[in-house]
Amino acid sequence: MAHDPSLPLDLLILESRDEFQIPKKKKERRFGRPPTYATPILVRLLPEQVAALDAWIKRQPDQPGRPESIRRILDEYLALE
Repeated sequence: MAHDPSLPLDLLILESRDEFQIPKKKKERRFGRPPTYATPILVRLLPEQVAALDAWIKRQPDQPGRPESIRRILDEYLALE
C-alpha cells in the first residue's frame, strides 16, 4: 500500500495494522483445576437436613462428599419424574 501524504500518520498506522497480522502469543497453560462449566449454587441446610444427608452418605459404598451426594440425590429424584 502506498502512503497517501494527505492521511494523518495515526490513520496510516491503523490501516497498516489491519494489513499485517501480528502473531499472537502462545497461550500458556494454567495451573490448577480445569474448568467444569458447572454453576455453583450455595445451599443452606437445617441441622436435621445435614444429619439426614450425612446418614445417606454413610449408607453409600463409596461415601461421597456432601456436594456429590446432593448431586446424586437430585439426579435420582429427577429420574423418577
